[in-house]
Amino acid sequence: MKNFFNRITRKQSHRTGSTSSQIPFRMNFLFVIVALLFMALIAQLAYLQILHGSQLKAEVNSTDNTVETSNVQRGEIFDSTGRVLVGNKSHQAISYTKGVDVLSGDLYKIANRLSKYITVSKSSLTYRNEADYYVADTSRLAQIEKKLPKSQQNSTDESDYAVTYYMNHSSQYKLTAQQKNAAVIYARMSGAYSLSTTYIKETGVTNKEIAEVGEHLSDMPGVKVSTSWTRDYQKGVL
Repeated sequence: MKNFFNRITRKQSHRTGSTSSQIPFRMNFLFVIVALLFMALIAQLAYLQILHGSQLKAEVNSTDNTVETSNVQRGEIFDSTGRVLVGNKSHQAISYTKGVDVLSGDLYKIANRLSKYITVSKSSLTYRNEADYYVADTSRLAQIEKKLPKSQQNSTDESDYAVTYYMNHSSQYKLTAQQKNAAVIYARMSGAYSLSTTYIKETGVTNKEIAEVGEHLSDMPGVKVSTSWTRDYQKGVL
C-alpha cells in the first residue's frame, strides 16, 4: 500500500512539473509574438516616415484645403442669478454659400431661379445693383457695349464701362418688379466671399417659400434652407 501511494505521488509531481515547465514556454512564445509585432510596426513607421516621408508630405500639401464659414447665433447674457437677460430667437431663413470660382453668369442664373420662389425687400436696391444685375446677362451686356465709345470697346474694363453707361442712362432701362427682386438677390450673392455664407432672406420667410426653395435646391447650387437668429431682450433690458 505504501508503494502504491508513492507511485501516485510521483505521478502527480511529474504532471505538476511538466505543467509548470510548459507555462514559461507559452509565456516566452507570447513575448516573441509581441516583439515581432512591435518590430513590424517600427519597420512600417520607418518605411513611411524615413524612406517616403517627404513624398507623402508633398502629396498632402498638394491637395486643396478649404474652409467654409457659416452664420451662428451669438452668445447669451445672464445676470448674477443665472436669469437670461439677452437671448436669441430663431427664424427660418434662405442662405447662400458662394462656391469657389463662381462666375457672375452663374450667380445671375441662380438669382433668377431663386427670385421665382422668394420675395425680398427692395429698399436696399441701388442703381449700381441694377446695373450689375443687368449687365450680368451676356446678351444685354453686348447691346450696351455696342453703344460705348470705340476707345472703351474691347478693353479689359469694358464691363465696368457698361455698368457706368447703364447708370448714366438708367431712365432707358426699366427693370420689372420681378427683375428688381432678382437684382437684390444677385447683389447679396455677389457680396459674399468665396466659401462664406450670407443670408438672402433671414426674416419673414413663409412656409410656402421654404417648401418651394427646398423642392428646387438641386437647381440652385449653394442655396440652403437654414436658420437665422435675432437678439431677444428680456423685459426691462435695453
